[in-house]
Amino acid sequence: MDYYMTHSFHYTKPKNRKAAEMIEIAKNWNCMIIDEKIGYDAFMTVVDYEIRKLNEKYPKQDEILRCNIHRNLHLYVKFQNSMDSCIFQLSIDCVNSVFSFSEVDTRKCLLQPERTLEVSLKPGCC
Repeated sequence: MDYYMTHSFHYTKPKNRKAAEMIEIAKNWNCMIIDEKIGYDAFMTVVDYEIRKLNEKYPKQDEILRCNIHRNLHLYVKFQNSMDSCIFQLSIDCVNSVFSFSEVDTRKCLLQPERTLEVSLKPGCC
């Protein structure tokens, strides 16, 4: 099972209301865990939907585009007609491993004292 994590959210000062709304929507996407590749694809569909919705809401302003860099793991959203018009960028990385901790029921610990703690380390996809 693959996990992805969004981090390193950077945005510029919005030049219009369309960019300001896009930034407010995108702020909710920072520090998020995405489960499996299908979850990643669903997240990209949501990003495209929000961009399309804003482009339809503000048709007279420059169109917003989504650009993926580095094997689709770096989201870069900008205006179409300008090279330096980054609205925001969000890094999406594959999680190397998952560390989880759980305690066994204390009644079971009395029967098997050597199994009081269970720790699992799961390798990721990177």
